Amino acid sequence: MRMTRSRATGAILTAFAILAAACSGSGGGAPITVSSFDFGESVILAEIYAQALEANDYPVERQLRLGSREIVKPALENGDIDLVPEYVGSALEVGFGEEPSSNGEETRVKLAAAFEPLGVSV
Repeated sequence: MRMTRSRATGAILTAFAILAAACSGSGGGAPITVSSFDFGESVILAEIYAQALEANDYPVERQLRLGSREIVKPALENGDIDLVPEYVGSALEVGFGEEPSSNGEETRVKLAAAFEPLGVSV
């Protein structure tokens, strides 16, 4: 399956936004737990973020190949993991049953609003 530019951008936007939230809350000492879904592309993206954090002196723990959204989403909501690269459209549609927009920023805003009551920053 070939990734379209908008899907790639969506993954980067979401992961980058969650990354910023995780970094600001780390206090410089607590490890940031980076996770991924159980497929290769997700693992690679998570590893890129983990290495970027480590290169900037953040302590990192990895929980790669954690599983499907049914496992990863509750782990994120419970604070068991801090960062997971995700496609905004897929997270909105599968995680919340809402239709994503063709506009990546609009979809990101909808996803952030859906996650807000759960204490997860996008």
